[in-house]
Amino acid sequence: MTYYSDTREIHKLRANRETAFEQNRIIVPGVIVSIGGSTTFDALGPNFTWTRIWGAEESAVPAYNTTTLTAAGTPVLVARNPKGPYRWTIISPNDSYLVVTSSNQISQYAVGIHGPNHQIPTEATIGSDPVYVTNPMLLMLKTEGDGATLTVTTQPYIYVKNGVRRYFSGANTDLTSYVPGAGLKRKVLLYLNKDTNVLVVLSGTTIASGSPLPAPAPVTPSGITARESALVALTNGQTTITTATDIEDCRDFLDGFDDDMALSTPTAEGQVLVANDALLPEWVTPVIDENGYWMTGDDDQLVWE
Repeated sequence: MTYYSDTREIHKLRANRETAFEQNRIIVPGVIVSIGGSTTFDALGPNFTWTRIWGAEESAVPAYNTTTLTAAGTPVLVARNPKGPYRWTIISPNDSYLVVTSSNQISQYAVGIHGPNHQIPTEATIGSDPVYVTNPMLLMLKTEGDGATLTVTTQPYIYVKNGVRRYFSGANTDLTSYVPGAGLKRKVLLYLNKDTNVLVVLSGTTIASGSPLPAPAPVTPSGITARESALVALTNGQTTITTATDIEDCRDFLDGFDDDMALSTPTAEGQVLVANDALLPEWVTPVIDENGYWMTGDDDQLVWE
């Protein structure tokens, strides 16, 4: 004899109904590992990263990486697709264990690898989200204020002087002493003296602070090779310097030539350009003999006044 059970029929109906739904995706911890010296599995593409799944430390799997996480040892959260192709996917950092360092910023993890989107290799092959670099984005020799004090910071700069690589390590400059007196304003110029590798502050002429005209900008002295950094506007009573409102960027990266190669100007008629004992260019007036020829010494070098 068979008995009809409402409870059994209800369970069967529920089971049949649940088969229409996708299986739940189970998220588990994992860690990025290096296999053969690399954390990426290039055979599947640049977005696949070697990962060890928690509970299966004896083996590693290539997981599709939706983040920018690539460093070996980084804890992550991974999930396996319940349907084909059943691949593992890195979905986020596992911040329960993540240690934030200067080279491991959580804020960078939410996006996938997408460098080509921002690149412009040619005008005909512009990325879908191009980044156009402007002067304020370049840190070399950039001067900035902190918005709280009268001290400005100038960033490092690498340059070549007389064929020798030089490195300016940057500087913090207190401009308190350059703030003008009552009712006055001025601009000061910060420039790098490439002859001495020293950052110099050049003070401009003061004018009335109520004048509608801007304070005149000082000009670098002649006779030196200099790379201008910034003009800083200062007014009597000023106590802070803010980059956006008080600093004018003067860096010129497109001047067309290295100023080390620029010729100086002669100071008198008849001068010629020679290399002096220090092998530096110098304008001189040659000594002329009675026949009108340039005179040379015993070493056959030109004699000049």
